Amino acid sequence: MEDQAALLLSRARAALEMYPSPEVLESAQRALDICRIRGGEVGRTGAHDALRVIISYHRQLAGQELRKPMEALQLAARELASCREQGDRRGEAMLMLSLAEINMDKRGRGKRMEALEAATEALQIFQDLKDGENEALTQLILTNLHFKLQQPDKAQQAADAALELSTSPLLRGKALHAAALALAARRRFGAAADKAEEARLCFHEAGRLEMEAAELVSVASWRLEALQPLPALSAAEAALRSFRGLSYGKGWPQKALSVLCEALAALGQAPRAVKLTKELRQEFLEAQDLRAVAQLDELQGFLWAQSPRPERAHEPLEAARQTAQTLKEEGWHARICQGQAASFLAGGDATEALQALGRAREAAKAATDRREEAKSLRQIFQLHFDLRNFEEAIHAAEKARKVAKSSEDTAGEARDCLRMATALANLGRVDAALAKAAEARELADPRGEAQALRTLAELLRMQGDVEKAMEAAEERLTVTRNLGDLSWEAESLQQLAELHLAEGAVEEAALLAEEARKLCKEARDRPQLVRALLVSVEVALQQALETKTARRQLVRWSAEALALAGKLGDKALRALALHWHGHVLGAVGRPHAGLSFVREAAALCGEDLSGAARCWVLLAQLHGAASARQEAIEAAQEAQRLARACGDLAAEQAAASFEESMMKKPEPERPRQTERPEAPSPEPSAAPEETTVVAQPGAKSLDAAQVGRQLLELVKELTSATEEVELDMAFVDAGMDSLSSVSLVTALNRDFDMGFTPSIMFDYPTIRMLQDYLVEESQS
Repeated sequence: MEDQAALLLSRARAALEMYPSPEVLESAQRALDICRIRGGEVGRTGAHDALRVIISYHRQLAGQELRKPMEALQLAARELASCREQGDRRGEAMLMLSLAEINMDKRGRGKRMEALEAATEALQIFQDLKDGENEALTQLILTNLHFKLQQPDKAQQAADAALELSTSPLLRGKALHAAALALAARRRFGAAADKAEEARLCFHEAGRLEMEAAELVSVASWRLEALQPLPALSAAEAALRSFRGLSYGKGWPQKALSVLCEALAALGQAPRAVKLTKELRQEFLEAQDLRAVAQLDELQGFLWAQSPRPERAHEPLEAARQTAQTLKEEGWHARICQGQAASFLAGGDATEALQALGRAREAAKAATDRREEAKSLRQIFQLHFDLRNFEEAIHAAEKARKVAKSSEDTAGEARDCLRMATALANLGRVDAALAKAAEARELADPRGEAQALRTLAELLRMQGDVEKAMEAAEERLTVTRNLGDLSWEAESLQQLAELHLAEGAVEEAALLAEEARKLCKEARDRPQLVRALLVSVEVALQQALETKTARRQLVRWSAEALALAGKLGDKALRALALHWHGHVLGAVGRPHAGLSFVREAAALCGEDLSGAARCWVLLAQLHGAASARQEAIEAAQEAQRLARACGDLAAEQAAASFEESMMKKPEPERPRQTERPEAPSPEPSAAPEETTVVAQPGAKSLDAAQVGRQLLELVKELTSATEEVELDMAFVDAGMDSLSSVSLVTALNRDFDMGFTPSIMFDYPTIRMLQDYLVEESQS
């Protein structure tokens, strides 16, 4: 009888790990009946375990159906009272754990604090009873609770304690997964993926192949978050193979496929991803699994929406939407409508996107799914905000806040207040924006408080109160450090660096920017590293660039930021990096080379008219530095036109001021056709620290040593080489690519006046070969 109950419980637990199926309830109920008949200590222990499974079934089912877990709460409360009457301390602790799990599931901060109290009390009982296995289980639940309460340090401590107490491979795997969750909560996704890989090995050792496959999905997801698409692809492929080999359904193959397709899309292989979805779709169609078919239609729509042909997303998404309606799953219907909105928006149809989001909101309301309703309203806010319909955006955020308040989602309320603050600031109502940001801070959890302090600092800076902005930024730094989020800490340091720069404290700004760069590298956060490098560039531009080392460092930072941004595929980030790289080249005396980078930045700005206007201001300045007066004036006029269109007064004034200065500047006198140009003066002049070798008319030949040095310096600047560059090194080996080769040719044409084309890199593939060619040409 005892063996039969243990077998039933084992099956129920294994099934519950993946999905709350009716078979779980049936097996656990039979085990409970057997244990109660058995009686005694063994019977009571088995009954406690069976009750935990039954309560977990009702809790998870309520979550699946987006309703309150009333059956789970009532059963746990009734059995807890019974255990207390009987003086059954182990049973009391087990049921308190169940109550803790119920209350920590999407039930607001108050309920989660109740859960924390119950779990802590249960832990004390298990420690008194010297029940190490259940003590480890309680530490796992505490890890999850601390994670949801935005307490990553405590979550990490609980996970470590669970790991130390775990004796079986299965429990150890769960403890390692908990540790991975704690790392992911701090946005340390690479480390989280490493820890999840350890957990996978434990599940493999325990023979729990379905849990091993599920852990591979976690590995893949975190690798994607860490911007590591290749290992993510490998893990997702392995997970999908495992689930298909196990014939394990319940949505897990679709989850694995979804992550796999995201990885393929990140690697630029969207067609292969679409092909995979079509193959699996046919399998599920033959098995008459309509829900799985619709999930794959939805995934295919997502892939097309990310492609150059977003209009192809409409058909599969519409098919998925109709299936969701047929199955009467309105919450899912809402999510599909949100996907339709994204596809319309990718195709440039904002009107259709708004209508789709309206349908999403209505579907969520019909399902009483407040989370999806608030999400739809927030997407409506973002769309109106991007269209600069700020009043409409505020109305959407107000509605989202009401929905969040009705579901006791104070963190969501805080974020909606911040959305309103941002829209109000864009309307010039900075005082009202500050009030909303302060309100958000009062409502927010620690992570939300960090966001609110960031907004407060930005608004105070807009008001011209840099001192108070600095105070808010310092508070934000403290909060992010307590959170243990290295990326956010780096971002806080960057904001402080910019504020110090505004106050003229350049040295302090430089130190803060350096610390931010180090943290980004430690966190392996490449997007944030790009921003940190650009802050360092901005700071360095305010410092003296008198030495060759300073100029080289400046070019190296901007080139590194540009290279990273290009690898990430983020257009906005690349546009920013291009802008600053062009600025840097102008600052080091190479305005001609900077022009092409800034032109590309302006083109990438697209509908960001403010960003484009600022690019055209810089283009005007670079043309001016290159003595192209007319081009500079025309660029300044285009900057003003764009700035007026988007209401960017600062950019408009800067462009107008520059145009005025150029108009006053006299046109350089050009020699008449009948006059011969004046010969260069034979008198030597004082040489600066860096000598540029220029082929002058009438010069007999160039000095090979000087040409070699100049070529080496140019290559180092353009490639940001960290290793020594030598004359016999090939340009490709030195890090030159098609973009930097164009810049090199531009510099050569400027310095040697020989009319080179980019093909010269192929004709003379090493630096020495090009040096010899230049000297030979000057002699002929």
